[in-house]
Amino acid sequence: MFERVLIGIDLSPSTDALLAALPRMRDAGVGSLTLAHVIPVSYVNFAGVSHEDRHRAALEEKGRDVQAMGFACDTVLRVGDPAVELLAIAEEIGATLLVMGSRGQNRLEEFFLGSVATQVLRHATLPVLVTPIGRDVA
Repeated sequence: MFERVLIGIDLSPSTDALLAALPRMRDAGVGSLTLAHVIPVSYVNFAGVSHEDRHRAALEEKGRDVQAMGFACDTVLRVGDPAVELLAIAEEIGATLLVMGSRGQNRLEEFFLGSVATQVLRHATLPVLVTPIGRDVA
């Protein structure tokens, strides 16, 4: 049913909560995963320096963690609008499901700031599974 699954991650501490649910997907027959992380352009422009190598290393580490769970897994790193890039990656790899977490913004935050999950859901042409992962404590 879902042969090729794309997992959108933001590399925050909440990523581990999302990845912890993956063994249940393996039990449901999912075998091939792509982990994707998108560095927002606004972050790159604000920081003034590229942290792409650091993001790539963290993403590849998460990919190895997923492989240790018994999945075939590859990784994709992009810079851009996270919702736009995740949907583009899904199309490029022929994903049959997109999985991502949501931190549960309240309605006012979502209205003014939007959320990646909301934007993906509005524009997706494939099934999307959004799982609540809580807010990061900073």
